[in-house]
Amino acid sequence: MKKLFFLLLPLLTVLSCKDDPCDNVFCYNDGYCVDGTCECPLGYIGEDCGFQVTPQKIVIKSIIVTDFPGDDNGYSWDAGSDPDIYPTIYKDDELIFESSAYFIDAYPGDIYEFEMEFDLTEPNDYYAIVLYDYDEIGDDDYMAGIEFRPYHDTNGFPEEIELYAGGLGVTLVVEYYF
Repeated sequence: MKKLFFLLLPLLTVLSCKDDPCDNVFCYNDGYCVDGTCECPLGYIGEDCGFQVTPQKIVIKSIIVTDFPGDDNGYSWDAGSDPDIYPTIYKDDELIFESSAYFIDAYPGDIYEFEMEFDLTEPNDYYAIVLYDYDEIGDDDYMAGIEFRPYHDTNGFPEEIELYAGGLGVTLVVEYYF
């Protein structure tokens, strides 16, 4: 009888075990399985969390200027000093943001951060970051600009968007809202 018990014990153990419903479930984009179903992180949907959702808005928390043209076609931006820089944002050639702060005597290659909170409510549209040299007298000088689209459905949700074109380098620190 004792021998029969030891023979049946492994069989009882195997029969009483249930399969884990998450054994054959794979969840993308840091999703995780609960009771055979993927729980998706914010910004992702679908049976396997494989689809990225377009955010309702992207908030720019700061614009970090990392590079800009050192001169204006061979001439200094300001007579006897470096430019006084500030960024703007355009959409469809319309000014939608202008920094009230500017850096005096900014030097190309140094880093300048403009803290802000500005909503981009149409993340799939194109915008332009334009850098100007502030002048107390006369019009401010256009220095350089970059056109960009803040959202792409294939790159996740980066906290920083790095842009570079025409001698202008900019990093946007952003947050996504769904």
